[in-house]
Amino acid sequence: MKSIIAEFRERRAHLSTLRYGDDKGRLLDLLKWLEAQPEVNAMLVELRKSTDVNKLVSPHGFRPKASTRAEIAAIGLYMMDRTKDGLGLYTTASKIHVSPKHRSGKAQDYIDEAMTCYVNPLLDHVEAGLNDLGESVTIETAANLRFSLLDDPAFQSAFPDTNQALKQIAKDCGQPQDRGSWFQVAASCREALGVFVRELQGQQRLTPAPELKQGDTKGILKQLAKERSDTSDALIKLIQAVWDYVQSNVHRQAATKQEALRVYLWTGLLISEVRLLTKSA
Repeated sequence: MKSIIAEFRERRAHLSTLRYGDDKGRLLDLLKWLEAQPEVNAMLVELRKSTDVNKLVSPHGFRPKASTRAEIAAIGLYMMDRTKDGLGLYTTASKIHVSPKHRSGKAQDYIDEAMTCYVNPLLDHVEAGLNDLGESVTIETAANLRFSLLDDPAFQSAFPDTNQALKQIAKDCGQPQDRGSWFQVAASCREALGVFVRELQGQQRLTPAPELKQGDTKGILKQLAKERSDTSDALIKLIQAVWDYVQSNVHRQAATKQEALRVYLWTGLLISEVRLLTKSA
């Protein structure tokens, strides 16, 4: 099975010959893939939350005032995000005054400048994050989740049933590699998300929208994000990405321990993010 960082590098390589006319499609395809990976989407969510691009973009004909690596990466992400609106790199670069250092009217020169100064630094940022995470989730990484979330007294008090469910999953993940049935961890994670939502409904007086079916865990999480998050679009994408990954492993009997650990880790990540929206956090 190809590691996420290997696939990222392979997909990134498709941008090495980016030309005017195919830039929008290629960038959009890569962005959709990035947002479908819980590890990467978490980085993108954080980048959007931590950096206000509107404060960096000048309305007076000057380049974006991005000086730190995070700010530069955020501008690159902003440019990629605009492909969702149907805008190619040349159009977005022109709108935010990213132009070639030499005088030029060629669209390709604008694209090359945007890639060099902003989009490639964003992708460098993502790759560095994946390197820090490691090419695979380890028991040590999962243990960090346990100590940061499960041993938090505030979390234990606010969400006792969810805490117990995650503790049991952590125990299951500590079993030997050859125990088999690792797909059951995904089923337990799905149930833990359901328990979390039920506790949220009880203490937050959260009433599911009429169109949601009873027990629609994903739908209720998205509703909460939409109602209470300043970055609801990004959080909703994270919810969808984690839910899809969990679901894809629920009935896959060939699932490995590595994949089970990854499912557990990103279930905890999602619970941690949603928890920040509650008054009980």
